Amino acid sequence: MTSFYPGHVNATQVGTYFVCQYYQILQQQPDSVHQFYTNLSSMVRSDGAATESVQGMLAIKD
Repeated sequence: MTSFYPGHVNATQVGTYFVCQYYQILQQQPDSVHQFYTNLSSMVRSDGAATESVQGMLAIKD
């Protein structure tokens, strides 16, 4: 497999890249952020009064 990066890429570098990309998409294209999730993903939303738990990419999108 060909790498675009010279040398070894460690977990911190991968995590930092992911977080930067996630928040950039969240800020610039919030309707697309669900694409970071899979059908096995789950999310809990809370507005302080009510809590909702959803599972799956499409449920997270909604």
